[in-house]
Amino acid sequence: RMPDDLRAAYRFARAAGERFRGRVEAWEPWNEPDIPVFSTDPADQAAAFQKAGCLGFRAADPRATVLMVSLAHPPGEFIECFLENETAPYFDAYNYHTYEPLEGYERRAAAHAAVRERFGIAGKPVWVTEAGIPIKTMSGDLSPEDAFRQAEFLPRSYVLSLAHGTSRHFFFILPHFIE
Repeated sequence: RMPDDLRAAYRFARAAGERFRGRVEAWEPWNEPDIPVFSTDPADQAAAFQKAGCLGFRAADPRATVLMVSLAHPPGEFIECFLENETAPYFDAYNYHTYEPLEGYERRAAAHAAVRERFGIAGKPVWVTEAGIPIKTMSGDLSPEDAFRQAEFLPRSYVLSLAHGTSRHFFFILPHFIE
C-alpha cells in the first residue's frame, strides 16, 4: 500500500535522492501499481504518490530523471486516471513493462502512443523499463533450450522496442527467476 501521509513518500524520495545522488541514473517511484501484487491502491493515489516522490527526488537533485510509475498492463483505466490527475509535469519519461511475445510489441507500443498523444505528452521519451521472456523451471537452472530461446528473444525485443519509438529498453533479468 502507498503511505497515507504523502509527506512520508516525499521524505523517503528526498533521502534516497540525497544518498544516491550521482549514482542513480533515473528513479521509478513505484513498480507496477496497476496490478494487485504490487498495489491495491487506485490510480488517483498512485498519481498523488508520483507527485510526492518526484518532488522529493528533485529536492535532492533538481537534475534527477524521474520516470512515472511503471505499468504492467496495456493502457486502460489505470493510466487514463493517472494522467487525468495532471501527473505529466512530475515525470520525465513515460515507462511501461512488457512480457508480450514479440508479435505484440507493435500493438502495445501503438496503444501507449495513442494515450500519450491524447494527454499531450507524445514528446516525452518512452522507456520500457522491464521486458523479458517468461521461462520457468523447477530447478532454477535454464535448460540449453531455454537459454537459446532467451538468447534469440533478447536482441529481437530490443530491436522491435526501439523500432516502435522506445528510447530505452531494459531486459528484466537474464538468469532464471520465479517470483
